[in-house]
Amino acid sequence: MSIIIQAENRDTHTKSELRQLRNNGFVPGSVSSKENPALSIMVDEKQLLQLVNRHSHEIIEIELPEADNQTVVLKEVQRDKIMPNKLLHVDFQQINMDEPIKTLIRLEFVGEALGLKEGGMRQIVMNEIEVKALPKNLPVSIHVDISHLAIGDKIVVEDIQMPVGVELLSEATAVVATVLHAQKVSEEEQEEMIEEAEGDGLKEKSGVKLETT
Repeated sequence: MSIIIQAENRDTHTKSELRQLRNNGFVPGSVSSKENPALSIMVDEKQLLQLVNRHSHEIIEIELPEADNQTVVLKEVQRDKIMPNKLLHVDFQQINMDEPIKTLIRLEFVGEALGLKEGGMRQIVMNEIEVKALPKNLPVSIHVDISHLAIGDKIVVEDIQMPVGVELLSEATAVVATVLHAQKVSEEEQEEMIEEAEGDGLKEKSGVKLETT
């Protein structure tokens, strides 16, 4: 099932026009196509933010006034560097439902790893994988069971069971999730880590998540 959003045609292109458009609660965007020139559109910011945060990997139907619906996937979103929830621009890619496409699919990890009960630390290395499939065969997400992982165990890409009609493109031997030995950190080392974080600012590495019991 596709996610439906409403959009309007856009003829604003200058910086001042785009700034005014954003001030009015809209996000400028475009729809790219193999056959036709890019289509300039604008989308309600609240509607688009919900789409980006909840349905970014799904097939989307864009409804335009006095025009045919556009079947697309989300290609790129530009956010404000200071306010990440402020969207500046969005790009969609038009797709043909009869042609396979390459895209990223979100991974959902289920179960509690055995190694956590032994004092281990779960490390998620990949949150999504690249696949190729007809749009109708693309899942919203793929479940990965990690309940069997003991300390030192890992799951690699080729261990993930693909749905029927979906071809895996990510590197087969790439690590997806593992359970590591939890390192004991002294109070002195903790203070040093806090001081470094306060001095340099916390840096978040995309796609990596550490959890402990």
